[in-house]
Amino acid sequence: MIMQKAAFTIILAGVFLTAHSVDVTVDCGEVQNDVATFWNCVGMSVASDGCERLLEPDWKQHFALLGSVPHSGQTYCRMHHLLSLVDGTDLQGENPEYDWTLLDSLFSIFHASGLTPFLELMGSPGGQFPPENYVDPAQNEAWRKLVKALAEHYITVYGLEAVQEWYFEVWNEVGTGFWPIDPIFYTRFYDYSVAGIKEADSSLRVGGPASKEEWEIFFNHIVHGENYVTGEIGTPIDFISVHLKDWDSPLTLTELAYHDSLARTWPSLADKPFFNDEADPNIGFSSAKYFRPLPEYAAFVANQVIQKQLRIIDSAGINYPILSNDNGFIGGWGWRTQFVRFGYPMPDRFNHHIKADSFTYVKKPVHTVMVLLSLLGNKQIAVNRLSETTWDKGVLASMRDDNHVAVLFSNRKAGADEIELTINNVPFIDAALVHYRIDSTHTNPFSIWQSDSIPPVDILDSLRKECELSYLQPVEHVTVSNGSFIHAFSMPENAVSLVVLTARPAEQPAEIGNIRVSEFNGVYGPEYLVQWDGLDSRKILTYEVMYSETESGSYERVNDADILSTAFVHPGASEQGYYTVRAVDYWGRRSYGTGAIRSNVHSTGPLLSKNSGKTCVIQSGAHSGRVQLDRGIQGFCIFDVKGRAVFEYRRDAVDAPVEVPVDMAKLGQGIHIVRYK
Repeated sequence: MIMQKAAFTIILAGVFLTAHSVDVTVDCGEVQNDVATFWNCVGMSVASDGCERLLEPDWKQHFALLGSVPHSGQTYCRMHHLLSLVDGTDLQGENPEYDWTLLDSLFSIFHASGLTPFLELMGSPGGQFPPENYVDPAQNEAWRKLVKALAEHYITVYGLEAVQEWYFEVWNEVGTGFWPIDPIFYTRFYDYSVAGIKEADSSLRVGGPASKEEWEIFFNHIVHGENYVTGEIGTPIDFISVHLKDWDSPLTLTELAYHDSLARTWPSLADKPFFNDEADPNIGFSSAKYFRPLPEYAAFVANQVIQKQLRIIDSAGINYPILSNDNGFIGGWGWRTQFVRFGYPMPDRFNHHIKADSFTYVKKPVHTVMVLLSLLGNKQIAVNRLSETTWDKGVLASMRDDNHVAVLFSNRKAGADEIELTINNVPFIDAALVHYRIDSTHTNPFSIWQSDSIPPVDILDSLRKECELSYLQPVEHVTVSNGSFIHAFSMPENAVSLVVLTARPAEQPAEIGNIRVSEFNGVYGPEYLVQWDGLDSRKILTYEVMYSETESGSYERVNDADILSTAFVHPGASEQGYYTVRAVDYWGRRSYGTGAIRSNVHSTGPLLSKNSGKTCVIQSGAHSGRVQLDRGIQGFCIFDVKGRAVFEYRRDAVDAPVEVPVDMAKLGQGIHIVRYK
C-alpha cells in the first residue's frame, strides 16, 4: 500500500498545486507476471476509394516512422478498405483471376518499415464487391474464394511462419455506415470469410467483430448457430475484437464490464484473446482536440498500458494481446495522429487524403511515449501500490534478464507528487540510472510551435530536437548497495516517467546492420530518411547517424538529439553524401563502424540487407536496385512468387559489406523474394 506523507504546497506556473510525498517500493525478487508488448498495434485509414494514396511518398515515410519504434514497439498496422487495392477479372465468376500488384506494393512498404499486417477483410476488390450485395449468397461465395486466394498468395510470398503472425479481422464496425445492410447478414459474411482463410491454412488467425456494441446475434451464432458454409454448429473465432473508447471515464473499467458480460453469457468465449483495436479516447480522427499535441495524451496512453497490465491481464487474468490507440492517421497538431505533417497542401478534415507535394513530419509526445514504453522489461515485478492505483495515476515495475529494471510512472490530471522510489533485491551492483521524462518542459514540441502552418527553418530544427525522448537528469553511473537503490524525484500532472536501472554489459554495442537511405521532398528541399536495424539491447543511450560528403572523409554526427528510434530524417544533405550509423551505450562505448551508404541510393531502388538465412521481399519494376550484403554473408538469390530463381550472386571474400547492383526491370513487375546465403 502507498504510504502518504504530509502534504505540502508548491507553486507551478502561477497555479497552486498540492504535492503529496509518496513512497513507492519495488521488489525485484518477486516476479508476478509476464509483460508482453500488447500495445504494439496502430490503426488508421483512408477513404474507401483512396487506398492508392498509401503508396505515395508521404505515406511511405509515415509508415517508416511508425515502424521505427525500437524492440518491435509498434508492429501491427490495421487499416480499413485495403482489399480495394485488389483487382482482377471475372472476380465473381467461375474462373477469377486476381491482381495483387497494389496490395503487394503496400505490404512491401510495410515489410521495409518493420510493420506486420493486421488485415481487415474489408473493401471492394475491383469495385465488384459492394457491401450492400452481401445479402446475395453468391457474392459471399465469391468472397470466400478471394480471401482463400489472398491468404495462399501471401503464404507463397512471405512464408507460412510469417503469415501465421498476421491477424485477419472480418470487416469493421458492422452496424455503422461501413456496413449498409442489416447486421444479421454479417453472420453469413463472417462464416464465408473464416472458411476462406482456414482453407488456405487452418493455423491462420481470424476473428471479429470489430464492434462498438455487444453483439448478441453474432456471438449466439458463433457459439450455437448453424455455420452457413459447413452446416455444422458453431464457427471458429480465434480472437474477439471490440471498439471501446473513452477519455473522461475509466476505459479499462468499460473493457472489464464488457468481457465479464461476454464470459457469463458465452462461457466458451471467456478465454479467447480479447482485443480493443480501436481504443482511441475520442471518435473523429480529424476533429481537433486540445490534448492531442500535448504530453497529456502521452500520459493517457501510458496509463492505459499500466491499467491493462495490472487490472485486465494480471488481476482479471484476461488474455489481452492487442491494444491499439488507432492514432496512425496523417494530419495536424489537433488530429488523432502520432506526427504533425507540415507540407503543401496542408491537410484539413475535408482533404486529408490529398497528395502532399512536399512534407516534413515532427513527432508528437504520443509517438515518443511508444519509444519510452519499448524500454520496459518483459516481467512484471512487485510494487507496493497496486491496491491504491487510481484511474489517472499508476506505476508499473518490470525487469528483463535479471540485469535491467524499468519502472513506469504515469500521472494524468491527478495532482503533483514527490516520489521516493526504492528498488529492493536488485541482482546487480554496477549500474546506470536513466530517468526519461515527458511533460510540459520535456519532449513537448507543441510548446515551441502551435500552428499547423510550416514553421521557419530554425523553429523546425528546434521542433526536431524537442520531439525526441528527453532525460529528466543526466545519466548517472551508480553502485547498488546491499541490493537496494533509492531515487527521489518530482512527478507533475500530465507526465510520464520511466526510471531505468540497468547493469553494465561486458561488451560494447554490436555493429549496426541494414542501413538504407531514401530521399523525400521536404518543405525546405531534399530530406534523407536513414533507416537501420536496431539492436536488441535496452542499454543504448543513442544511435549516432554519421554523415560525410565523401566515403573516405570525416564523418560527423547529424542527429542533434539522442535517438532510440531506428529511423532519422536528415534535411539538406548532399545527394552525393554518405551515411553510417553506430550505437552508444549508457557508458559511452560505441559500436564498430559499418560500411558507408550513399545518400542517393534512393534513385537506384530498394537497398536490402538481412542476416544469413533471413528472407526479404522487394517490389520490382522499371528501375535498378542494390542489394547490400553485410559482413559474413556470402550471397543471395532472387525468386519470383512461383519459386523460380531469376537472379543469383555469390562472392568469395565475406570480410566486408558490399552492394550488388540488380537490374530490377529484368525481373518483371511485382513481388520478388530475396534469400540470403
